[in-house]
Amino acid sequence: SKATVSVLNCLRARRFIPHIMSSITCCDLLQTLLKPSEAYSVGSLMMKKIRKQDSSEKLKEDGPRGFCYRSLKEVSRSFTMVILQLHEAVQDAVCIFYLVLRALDTIEDDMKVPLETKVPLLLAFHEKLNEQKYSLDGIGEGHELILLQRYSEVLEVYRTLSPGHQRVIKDITKQMGEGMVKYLTVAKCDKIADYDEYCFYVAGLVGYGLTDLWEVEGEAPTGCGRAEQKSMGLFLQKVNIIRDYLEDVTDSPPRCYWPKEIWGKFGESNMDFAKPENLKNGVKCLNEMVEDALRHVPDCIKYLEGLSEPHIYKFCAIPQVMAMATLCAVYNNPLVFKQKVKMTKGATCKVLVYSTDLPYTVAMMREHVYGLRRKVDRVDGSASIAAKIDTLLDTCLRARF
Repeated sequence: SKATVSVLNCLRARRFIPHIMSSITCCDLLQTLLKPSEAYSVGSLMMKKIRKQDSSEKLKEDGPRGFCYRSLKEVSRSFTMVILQLHEAVQDAVCIFYLVLRALDTIEDDMKVPLETKVPLLLAFHEKLNEQKYSLDGIGEGHELILLQRYSEVLEVYRTLSPGHQRVIKDITKQMGEGMVKYLTVAKCDKIADYDEYCFYVAGLVGYGLTDLWEVEGEAPTGCGRAEQKSMGLFLQKVNIIRDYLEDVTDSPPRCYWPKEIWGKFGESNMDFAKPENLKNGVKCLNEMVEDALRHVPDCIKYLEGLSEPHIYKFCAIPQVMAMATLCAVYNNPLVFKQKVKMTKGATCKVLVYSTDLPYTVAMMREHVYGLRRKVDRVDGSASIAAKIDTLLDTCLRARF
């Protein structure tokens, strides 16, 4: 209706509205209005600025730092939303950490680059952090291409970071590059253990790196170790791999990171589940992939329990709740093989507003775990996933109280 469009335009026009609101549609708005908690969350984000999110500050700065924050926004809007809420001591470090790893991932991801060129670039990429100027052309597309073309500006901001932050970023970049080379040249995701290792190299190391950045500031989580830090990354990566199945298998060349130990039970190839004749088995395979991802959630909750600095807590909690919501949405959902399944904008706003402390976070996690349990019951899911979910519900209840 005209009234709805008018409200929508009003939302978009608000100067301090979070980036998530810029892409809201009429359909999103109508869905949100039917859910009071989501409608309240949208209203809350309208009526207050999120710390450091106003584009008049870092996003509009001149010079290398302004370029870095604008690049961050272009390559990952969702990450920009959470990083701009961090306090000043770690904000630039996390921004540069993300951009360095995004640049590394762009090199690994570009299938046009031959292996004989790609491997040396990945292995030496951490060493380029010591150089005054370094850039690459012709690798990646869109904003990732521009990021590599203007990578010297990232290096300039990197040099302003504390020695402790620089050391963490360089170390994780080195390990990640080596892991990427291993899976490009030798290793395959046949076993679940291989799948775990691949996810560790591309995401679990991020959990290590972020924790080490917090530790430089004396704000590392208490009561947890490398296992919990690793799970924080693995859970997010596995959810992305599950959700992005169609995008990966239709890429050029096609690829799929689902391990053979799982997909081999349901077909002769992990590339064919989107075909109509294979869709039923594809959904069964999808459900087992979801079950595998769930085993990392207790560690993630334990990690969150150990955090005390509010901005770091919110930075870490938001992606985990969104991942849990996405996992619930993709379970037993054949749309995974036809399109990208996403959260509604209203649901996203709810996570942004309420991921402020452990009780609220765990309550939202528990809500999505309950939703998953209901779906499992409806499709007569396996006893093993039902048991994992029941254990998760107990974990959430203990963490909340």
